[in-house]
Amino acid sequence: MSNIYDIKKHRRNPKKRFYYLGIILIFIMMILGITFSPIFKVSDVEVTGNKLYTKDEIVKMLNLNEGNNIFYLLTKDIKQQLKKYKKIEDVKVDFIFPNKIRLNVIENPPLGYVCQGNNYIYIDKNGVVIDISDNAPRDIPIITGLGVNEFELGKNINIEDNGIFEDLNDLIIVLKKHGLTKNKIVLDIANKFDIHIYINNIDVKFQTLDKIDEKVSKLAVVLNRMPEKNRGTIDLSTYKDKIVFSPME
Repeated sequence: MSNIYDIKKHRRNPKKRFYYLGIILIFIMMILGITFSPIFKVSDVEVTGNKLYTKDEIVKMLNLNEGNNIFYLLTKDIKQQLKKYKKIEDVKVDFIFPNKIRLNVIENPPLGYVCQGNNYIYIDKNGVVIDISDNAPRDIPIITGLGVNEFELGKNINIEDNGIFEDLNDLIIVLKKHGLTKNKIVLDIANKFDIHIYINNIDVKFQTLDKIDEKVSKLAVVLNRMPEKNRGTIDLSTYKDKIVFSPME
């Protein structure tokens, strides 16, 4: 029995071929249209949650121009680029079609700074160096007594007890809550059993970093009643019974 090859049956249908080619061409034209259409060019970048950086600084960090095509921008790339800067913890990215980007920045503010030679070393709540500057900051606490020998941007400062930063963070949060960080303050933690806080001209003997809320609440009451020009020492070692102020002679 012989097989008969049906030429008509196996002949390619030219109409189908042109149909598929047409679909491919339409798809290519759509891609080109999206790529070069001014409709999808970024015309507005909205930044929220930023205090440490301006909007222009953040846009510059991303190397983002308002002419970039919104389809070329990836959330992952934006996050990775911004998180290279240690004062930024995370960022939420929303693409609002056709041409707007919203960035909600979660910052990693400095806990305080350490003076080392001519350098001012900004550290975060975990003791990580987030910035090194030769300009003295104005509105964050000075931390002394850490015994810093080595430091590197993006890494923990080299001290014996890194666990102290959690307690320092708690202390600074409570000091801020009571409005005691409006002026320059110095935290001396050279001896963790005899911690001193210097506020204006007052040396506060805070002792250990326990009962922070209770101690700071009572300290705030005393300081609010005290004339600003007063100089001397406040002893919180007996804060439950009494707080002793010794004026400077």
